[in-house]
Amino acid sequence: MNTQEENTRKNNTQEELNEYFNGNIWEPSVLENWEYSGIQLVDKIKPHEYVIDIGCGFNMFKDKISNLLGIDPANDAADIKISIEEFEPDDKFDVALCLGSINFGDVTKITNQISKVISILKNTSRIYWRCNPGHHDHDDYDKCSQISFFPWNEEWMEHFADMFNYKIKFMKYETHKTHNRQRLYSEWIKE
Repeated sequence: MNTQEENTRKNNTQEELNEYFNGNIWEPSVLENWEYSGIQLVDKIKPHEYVIDIGCGFNMFKDKISNLLGIDPANDAADIKISIEEFEPDDKFDVALCLGSINFGDVTKITNQISKVISILKNTSRIYWRCNPGHHDHDDYDKCSQISFFPWNEEWMEHFADMFNYKIKFMKYETHKTHNRQRLYSEWIKE
């Protein structure tokens, strides 16, 4: 983990990220294509839990998880079209899904976004992560190469979990079944 190097990485503007992720360039993957961070997550959510899907994209969990609110700054399918930084909920959530959403920019930006996620969660809560380890492997490589992906790895995941007083319950790399894209999956818990 090289903090100085990560702090000097380019941060894309929200407008640049919105243009990339609004569905015209980036396309979502089918939930069944992920071993840990896909449709299997539905079984990890209790019916009474209040769930926030941060960067929900096309809001694919909406009809699968009751009490789910999907936010996304770029996609009209979100329940609320807003960035995590601007989001101010009335109530706190039990569970956060951060499936490919806290991936962009330097360590300062990632830290600030995680801090915001933590601020909207209850004192006992869980976070499910799918993080890009810095791979520019989306279909449109030219556009994708312009995105500043944070280079997630186990060390960074452990660093941030410790920083925010969460325990890592499970962590493993998973590979997309049809596109051969590798991502880091992790489950955080605070009891």
